[in-house]
Amino acid sequence: MRSLIRGVGTETVRCPSKNRPCGPGRNQAPRAGAGRDPDAIGWGVQIWTCVGDSTAQGCCTGTRALQERFGLAQVDLEQSTALGSAADCIATLERYVALGITEFNLSAVCPAPEMAAQYERIAAEILPHFAR
Repeated sequence: MRSLIRGVGTETVRCPSKNRPCGPGRNQAPRAGAGRDPDAIGWGVQIWTCVGDSTAQGCCTGTRALQERFGLAQVDLEQSTALGSAADCIATLERYVALGITEFNLSAVCPAPEMAAQYERIAAEILPHFAR
């Protein structure tokens, strides 16, 4: 995910962790050479998502679930997460949209018994904002 976050528009940038080109501009020449329109290709990211009744509740529930699921001692909330209230999650996703991201895989992160309800909240409270 880090490489996509660093890629803005059609620029090619260097991915510091791998010292190679990354971002939306990375593969435009090969795609154009194969007859594909590089501008027609969407860019996507997976975002761990937890919508809570408040910023604190959504962040706390999502962070705890990520720690348990992946055995993490600490979670970087700036890295591929949209946690908090619905407004917080929308604001996070809007930052990705501003970077040129066009596709999202919103993966609910919460205790297993709450999973269905979490996806219902994502569908009801976040997705309508991005309806085109």
